[in-house]
Amino acid sequence: MPPSDNYDTVLVSHPLTGDNYATWSRAMHMTLCAKSKLGFIDGSLPCPHLTDSTSPLWERCNTMVFSWLLNALTKDLADSVIYATTSYEVWNDLKDRYSQQNAPRIFQLKKLIATFSQDQLSVATYFTKLKNLWDELASYNEFSPCSCGALKNITTFYHREQLMQLLMGLNETFNHVRSQMLLMDPLPSITKAYSLLLQEEKQRGLHTATTITDTHAFAAQRNFYHGNTKAAPRSNQQCSYCHKTGHTKDRCYKLIGYPPRQPKAHTTNGQQHVSTITPEQKIYYLMMAGRKPGLIALFDVDGTLTAPRKVATPNILDFMRKLRKVVTVGVVGGSDLVKISEQLGKTVIDDYDYAFSENGLVAHKDGKLIGIQSLKSFLGEEKLKEFINFALHYIADLDIPIKRGTFIEFRSGMLNVSPIGRNCSQEERDEFEKYDKVHNIRAKMVSVLREKFGHLNLTFSIGGQISFDVFPQGWDKTYCLRYLDDFHEIHFFGDKTYKGGNDYEIYESERTVGHTVTSPEDTIEQCTALFLA
Repeated sequence: MPPSDNYDTVLVSHPLTGDNYATWSRAMHMTLCAKSKLGFIDGSLPCPHLTDSTSPLWERCNTMVFSWLLNALTKDLADSVIYATTSYEVWNDLKDRYSQQNAPRIFQLKKLIATFSQDQLSVATYFTKLKNLWDELASYNEFSPCSCGALKNITTFYHREQLMQLLMGLNETFNHVRSQMLLMDPLPSITKAYSLLLQEEKQRGLHTATTITDTHAFAAQRNFYHGNTKAAPRSNQQCSYCHKTGHTKDRCYKLIGYPPRQPKAHTTNGQQHVSTITPEQKIYYLMMAGRKPGLIALFDVDGTLTAPRKVATPNILDFMRKLRKVVTVGVVGGSDLVKISEQLGKTVIDDYDYAFSENGLVAHKDGKLIGIQSLKSFLGEEKLKEFINFALHYIADLDIPIKRGTFIEFRSGMLNVSPIGRNCSQEERDEFEKYDKVHNIRAKMVSVLREKFGHLNLTFSIGGQISFDVFPQGWDKTYCLRYLDDFHEIHFFGDKTYKGGNDYEIYESERTVGHTVTSPEDTIEQCTALFLA
């Protein structure tokens, strides 16, 4: 017996209460094994005959183990076994009383696992509690080693079941990251899934935290046009445009227009009243107050700012210029920059604070390129060629009313696949859209491609009238959000926000406040109510 062993040693952190027998017995078993004393509780080291020379030494060790067991029990339980003569008797007595048969306990554990959910728990606490249940359940399932490979398949099955249980119990706020993990092939390991969830929780916490500075800044802006602040002292700055003092170039009336006529006061029954300010005056005052810090309005293109593949109207372009005076404005489209420029104007990267083409795989900020991603380098030439060849063969065998040309368009970060061909006229586009709604041409093709190329971890996103986009998982419109870390309030406006639509992922993202619109006119109406009311 080593000198470190003494009678008042406490071997486990939590004493046996009766309800925790499974974890308590496992902890005691491991500790006694480490101290080479298992034989005293499992009966493999029985008491020697009194005449045996080792009898006194055995008695001493038995008493030591006996005292360790007593120290690991609550006072009431310790009193109930104090008159036993050996550690073996104490161990078996407790086992008989508190150890449940395997079947009832397994049933109880499986029921707990099936109904266990995150609720108010953090990801770390939720995972730890669930893992404790898994580990206890696993202790009832022992498998003998084999050389046939079946044990490996069983282990893979159990790990997959645990992953599903982990994801099912998560709160709805993790819908997006849960969907991404379920689309991975192969599925991530439990530890990898846990790591991804922790990152998502941490990232969401960073982006939802609103600083006191931001709140006060916006309050000051709002008070500006509600008349709740005193007039600021006249500045000594000189305008570089009109060369007058008291303002700067970005506040020069000769550039931005003179303020609308102020509401006039009138008198009724001796009391003075002021007319309500007009919508134009409200917009003007908001523009003078400046932008709300930390907020951005992000817009889809087709169906949101323009009719599908149509040029934006002067009305929507004028509105976006006004809105940009109040909030930071960005656009994100699935098309390449050339096509977006055709719809929103050749100066689109200068007309908006952020311009994300191809879902943000090509990103511009203040007119400058800040990021680009390549599908070719990601997939490799061979895999890319295999996909394109299969898709073209599928389209060749497809029986639809008409076909034109450019069935697959290669972009920097994605492929755009069109069963009818992108060279069709607008009238043919409209007809195909109606035909597709009845016969689900695009949805069926996506289903075939998803099954054939599941190993490539691709996302298929149906958008517009005649095509669908193909890109690696995570390269949907949420890709652009990585460039918007400075914003804690991101309002996204899109028309295809339903599941399977190309606005769905960013609309459902925890980082955005999603708004579904039905037309450019609806976009103006919603933005006016949100930002200009």
